[in-house]
Amino acid sequence: MFRVRHCHGPAPATLPERALALVSAGADSADGGSGTLGDAPGAWRLPLRGLGAPMHELWLADEPVSRGMEDTLSWSASGEVIMAQLRLEPPAGGLAQATEAAYRRLYGWLAQWGWAQPWRIWHYFPDITRRSAAGERYHDFVAGRERAFRALGLCSEQYPAATAIGSHGTPFVLQLIAGRARSQPLENPRQVSAYHYPRQYAPAGPAFARARRVPQAGGGAQMLISGTASIVGHHSRHAGDIAAQLGETCANLDALLGGREASAQALRVYLRDARQADAIRPHLRQAFGEHAPLWLLEGTICRDELLVEVDGVWGGR
Repeated sequence: MFRVRHCHGPAPATLPERALALVSAGADSADGGSGTLGDAPGAWRLPLRGLGAPMHELWLADEPVSRGMEDTLSWSASGEVIMAQLRLEPPAGGLAQATEAAYRRLYGWLAQWGWAQPWRIWHYFPDITRRSAAGERYHDFVAGRERAFRALGLCSEQYPAATAIGSHGTPFVLQLIAGRARSQPLENPRQVSAYHYPRQYAPAGPAFARARRVPQAGGGAQMLISGTASIVGHHSRHAGDIAAQLGETCANLDALLGGREASAQALRVYLRDARQADAIRPHLRQAFGEHAPLWLLEGTICRDELLVEVDGVWGGR
């Protein structure tokens, strides 16, 4: 139903015919700075800085794609899959309120058009770990999402896979993929399910699945993996040691895939400190292989002690 791949070099000036999304980062914007694509539906810009040579991520459907825009919500849909992006300016009423409103809007919009609930959602917003008298911004985000899910009547079996990364841009960007096929949530035996975390991390447990398995037409499946870091149980491990954190992250990914024969199709690697990019690359090649589809991005992870996080798509059974 869909495929995803990384493409090296500047993004093309026009969207490929069956592109659901062409995702670029920071200066490697989808229009290459020319304004050709701008914020056209399907041209997604991550408010993060790409590390290394320019590249972009291309999500493709197996059927013709239609596109549209409704205010700040843009979308691309084929017969079986839809991808959408919602961009919000800094919320006046607080991040929790903005998150709840955004989720209600997205889920209501999908239901209006007869689409199933999202398989996966990405979130990018600034100052993710900033603290104030009211608490941490990430906690506000978690609380807003949990309130929305409670209002929508969702249970943990319905939670999407997810990533939340602190960005360098001012918009609050939510991006999603959904489809008509019923997906299966996957949890990691090495980790406490995020929605069961003790309240020391947030007033409510983060409401997401560690991954969702999406069956594909003709057999096989795609595994949409949530942001994964060096957490065992619910504790962060290897503070200050990025190589050891990457090793623990890879152990979590292996456990999450559960011994399935799966190959990485597109991996995003988020680094808290861009200066560590050169040092981590040999460890990434050792962990994932010389030709693994890796995209390094500078972004802030939701716990101060965590230096690296990985998400992506694996294809397999």
